[in-house]
Amino acid sequence: MAEKLRTGSCTVPFLQISQMLPHTGRWFLLQNPVIVALDEDGRPTGGMTGFAVRRGHCEGHFPGNPVFPGVLLVELAAQMLGVVAYGPTWQNVDQETAPIIPFFRGFGNVTFRQAVDPPDNVTVIAEITKHHSAMVVGNVRIERGNSLVAEINKIRIAPQ
Repeated sequence: MAEKLRTGSCTVPFLQISQMLPHTGRWFLLQNPVIVALDEDGRPTGGMTGFAVRRGHCEGHFPGNPVFPGVLLVELAAQMLGVVAYGPTWQNVDQETAPIIPFFRGFGNVTFRQAVDPPDNVTVIAEITKHHSAMVVGNVRIERGNSLVAEINKIRIAPQ
């Protein structure tokens, strides 16, 4: 992914992400800008961002040994793919055009390799594998350093 980001990319800033995702509070997970790789036609192909696990996300999940919930890793992956897929289009939205709000439509499979604990910092890497009209399908890897934490495959995102 790093090679793709060097050839052509754009950044989706935090403010744009906060307006794009229909989440608030603890469910709004993407707190950092997302760098999106673009192909020669300007279509998104993948993206990357950092994520800092906060203790509040882990409250009550394995008391005495807080672990970031796997369901939130899946949600983080879905939010990331939604921003990668539709974030660059926000640059072309005018006052008369309604922005696209991405919705999580499903996924194929998930593999958790390691637990994520606060205050871990992870990297979230998304790759779009298919465009089906408005629906986007992709895979997301979550890594801590050089170690794979989780893989979420065949995530489907589409507008409402």
